[in-house]
Amino acid sequence: MGSIVRVFTVPLAVIGSALAALWAAVNPVVVTLASVTALIMGGTQHPLVGFGPLAETDSAVGNYLDLITDNYINFTVPGGTTVNDVAVYTPEEFWPAYGTRTFDESVAIGIANLSACLAGGTCPRNEAFGTPSAGDTFVVFGYSQSGRIVTNVKRSLIDAYSNLGWDQAPDASFIIVGNPDRPNGGLLERFAGLWIPFLNVTFDGATPTNSCDTAGCHLPTTDIAYQYDGFADFPSHPLNLLADLNALLGIAFNHGSYPDHPLTDAVPQGTYGDTSYYMIPATTLPLLQPISWLMPDALVALLDAPLRTIIEMGYDRSTSPGVPVTAQLFRFSPVRDLITIGIAVATGIDDALSMVFGNPDFRPLGTKPAGMYGVPEFKWSDLFGAPTPVAPEKIAPADTDRVAATVAALSAGDGGTAPETPATTTEPKLTADPAPTTDPTPTADPTPSEEPTPSQDPEPTEEATEESSEEPTPSEDPKPSEEPTVDPEPTEPAEEDTAATHEPAAPSADNDAGDGAKNVKDADSSDEQQAAASLPSAGGDPADAK
Repeated sequence: MGSIVRVFTVPLAVIGSALAALWAAVNPVVVTLASVTALIMGGTQHPLVGFGPLAETDSAVGNYLDLITDNYINFTVPGGTTVNDVAVYTPEEFWPAYGTRTFDESVAIGIANLSACLAGGTCPRNEAFGTPSAGDTFVVFGYSQSGRIVTNVKRSLIDAYSNLGWDQAPDASFIIVGNPDRPNGGLLERFAGLWIPFLNVTFDGATPTNSCDTAGCHLPTTDIAYQYDGFADFPSHPLNLLADLNALLGIAFNHGSYPDHPLTDAVPQGTYGDTSYYMIPATTLPLLQPISWLMPDALVALLDAPLRTIIEMGYDRSTSPGVPVTAQLFRFSPVRDLITIGIAVATGIDDALSMVFGNPDFRPLGTKPAGMYGVPEFKWSDLFGAPTPVAPEKIAPADTDRVAATVAALSAGDGGTAPETPATTTEPKLTADPAPTTDPTPTADPTPSEEPTPSQDPEPTEEATEESSEEPTPSEDPKPSEEPTVDPEPTEPAEEDTAATHEPAAPSADNDAGDGAKNVKDADSSDEQQAAASLPSAGGDPADAK
């Protein structure tokens, strides 16, 4: 029994030791993957430190860090991840309104501080909060002016590590809200290349999105803009003065409220390059915000749809937010715009009535509720409908014989009518004469021997033979309406009878219409043939009869 216990004890001890060593090796990896260091920066007027012209209390800074972590960072990291909040110091000054440094000077200090934190060196920060370490997984948060700092740092990282190799780059991702360098919407991209000397503000262009290669995207970024925030969502057509005024009011009413809006409030706008874009809808136009505090909601709804539609004519929403779009001066589609505005007015009326009666379905003008971008731009297909495709009719194959005849007629060249070629279609059977076994060819005339001759007919005379030889060929048959040039006298039945017996057996296609009349004539001539047979026996000469 003891030997049996020893046999099982030794292997179990070995297996247990191996599992313990494996757990010791794996456990640090799990802890590393389950924690991130958030390098959080403030916006203009918020340096997140307790010194300088814009000093803040630790309590205010702590509340800000909690809002950013709960509403943004936690949505971009796996659930259960531990977040180490670091309050990075950036001056966030904007002389002459805030502090003593100009915009570009404040940004330059912020770029240096953030770069030091990412490199694992001495990180200028509020020491009341977290501390970064070399090798951490970083999530960098930029807001407004610090969005410009993120743009410059990200641009430098892409330029450096695209050449050195991304395996040496810091493990970092970015979140930007109220980004003035947003490719399609940011004020610093709308007028890229501009510099305001008095304020020392450089419009340096769009945040880059090109950190991706075959191995993946190395600096994934999330960009969130509040609709009509003039710093992050400025009109692409600045000659739309109503849109400009609305954007300036958006800076006052919307730009400072990002920390209060979780990412779930935003609408996805798609991904471009390494960046995913979102927009927080403006439920009320900044232009209507002041009167919304004084006027009924129905009146605000009445004005919102048409005003929002006119304002949206100053934006290019059809282009991805990740595509850099500078200011465009002209938009010229007056007829379409007027129709769109008319629809928007009707929509505003329906919005107001449905709100007054408390019934969303009560829309007497039959419009649809306006969306976050107002009424969609009118399209002519909306009025007339898209054309229904019609399958082409099948075309009958060409009659090659008739085409050949037409070509022959055109090639005659004498201005007259070319001889008609009989059709090769099957001829209808005649009522009196039997049908020939083979159709006559257009070039061969039927011979007298092919004509079925009655057994009681007399021998044809010389004159009858002459008449038979003068009988028109199928290609020269007269039209059905034509009559012979010389009609036989009623008193000369022999001549008429002889001509009748030598009629062609197969009339041409041009005489088909006259077949009925000829058949009747042939039937009536049977009695005349009997009378003609008795003329020679009476001593008369056929020549005398003529």
